[in-house]
Amino acid sequence: MAKPHVWTSVTEWMCLEIKRALKLSYRILAIATIVIFITGFYNLIAFLAGLTSSSIAPTLSQDDITGDWTLAFNGNPRNNGFLDVTVFLEITILDINEHVIATNSTTVLVRAGSSQPFSLIMRIPSDMVPGGKIEEAKGYFQMTMAVRELGNLMGLSQNMRIGSGRT
Repeated sequence: MAKPHVWTSVTEWMCLEIKRALKLSYRILAIATIVIFITGFYNLIAFLAGLTSSSIAPTLSQDDITGDWTLAFNGNPRNNGFLDVTVFLEITILDINEHVIATNSTTVLVRAGSSQPFSLIMRIPSDMVPGGKIEEAKGYFQMTMAVRELGNLMGLSQNMRIGSGRT
């Protein structure tokens, strides 16, 4: 009986080793993906748990000379997690016909274990406020907040819209 060629045995052996290496690489990649997901999810929850209503405080004031209104959002969110978090915040004021009256946005990088102050200021012209009474103005307040981490690999976005009634 003829023996198989040595080259064939070496080639078969190399193919088996390559298959084993690929299986091992796949398993390592799957485990690393799960670890990254759990780590990122924990960090996201830790950051969101640290947000309170006092983290972002709105103030409303009126200019006595022009009658224009100023709506300011000042915040100082704290990151209790162990990964840096990027926060995007956009606030828009719309009239009853959904035309933009004022808008502003900011992006803040909150380092792990620290806080980062920010400020959003919008001017609402007095002619957009009927009778100068902001309480009687009709329209919408719209806020978009996005929290991202791990180089924008993980995160969440929230859109909130509050209307002040239609007639």
